[in-house]
Amino acid sequence: MNSDQEKGNHNITIIGGILLVAPHHVGKHFGFVNVSELRISDNTIKGAAGDFMAVLKNCNNVSITRLQWSGSSRHGEDGLHLYGGSNYNISDCHIRSGDDALALTVEAPDNTVLENVNVTNCSLSSTMASAIKIHAKSKARDAAVRSIHITNVSIVQPALNTGHDAIRMLDESSDDNKVHSITLSSISIDNSGGPGTGVRASGIDQLRLDNISIRNIQGQSVWVSGKSRDHKDLILENILMTDQKSGSGPGITVSEAERFTISTCVIDNPAAHGILVRNSNYGIIRGNTISGSPQSAIRIEHSSDLTLTANVLPMNESTVTEVADSSGNSYDSGVAGSSARRPARIEPAEGG
Repeated sequence: MNSDQEKGNHNITIIGGILLVAPHHVGKHFGFVNVSELRISDNTIKGAAGDFMAVLKNCNNVSITRLQWSGSSRHGEDGLHLYGGSNYNISDCHIRSGDDALALTVEAPDNTVLENVNVTNCSLSSTMASAIKIHAKSKARDAAVRSIHITNVSIVQPALNTGHDAIRMLDESSDDNKVHSITLSSISIDNSGGPGTGVRASGIDQLRLDNISIRNIQGQSVWVSGKSRDHKDLILENILMTDQKSGSGPGITVSEAERFTISTCVIDNPAAHGILVRNSNYGIIRGNTISGSPQSAIRIEHSSDLTLTANVLPMNESTVTEVADSSGNSYDSGVAGSSARRPARIEPAEGG
């Protein structure tokens, strides 16, 4: 840990080293606060000590590369946890933890804005929680989480002791728009270890999911909600969902969104609806392929001003279903097997 955690330190480098945690050890392995120009690389940790493996709080200009960290299976034992700060570059790391493997949060009044975080070429897993967690709590006051870019990440959730989400993003602040400008791309998720959602987002603005592969889900593959307010600028593209377990929810659910796009997704044999849109407006659902849905391939509830175009859907009576108070939605024509071949079936508002 750095020597002056109140005023901060500058220019710290840690290269190499192997840490084997003995049973009597308690506490964090790394704890850096208010450090600028911090570099950690080529480090191995085996075991956690009843706390986070590492916490970096309000640090700036940080490089973290080639870590091999393997923790235990307990709650409270996060892998790498960032509280506030800016300009983090994390690459080529392999982290297995009990609690969240990679946590990007603001949680306390003294947290600064967490921004400009780039994560690439990593593998992450958790036995009790999420592989990736992005979170703003109400106690953070003016702090926010923004400009997060995570790409080329493999997530395998092992035998979970509790159901959780592979990727969880939450804005629990009292003000709007505290978590925004989040991009996740080229992510592979295998959630075969236990129940949970592939990607869950609540109250996130300017969220982009691109090239996400999700398999072996025992919950919904993607679930995004505006948290009693409207999402703004939500983009879901190139999501591949396979092997969803029976009894799970829809493949993709979008709720309380204002301006959204669901495009070129492939949803194979969902457990319920392929795509469910609820209480949302001004959306585009384009070029998606849904097969083997036991319910509606696309279900629209209480949503208006949507455009459905070039979707390849199964040919059955429930290809597209609208709840009665949905209006102003349009469907294209001339696409074989698409929603154009069967007009939307109108159901009463309480329809299931």
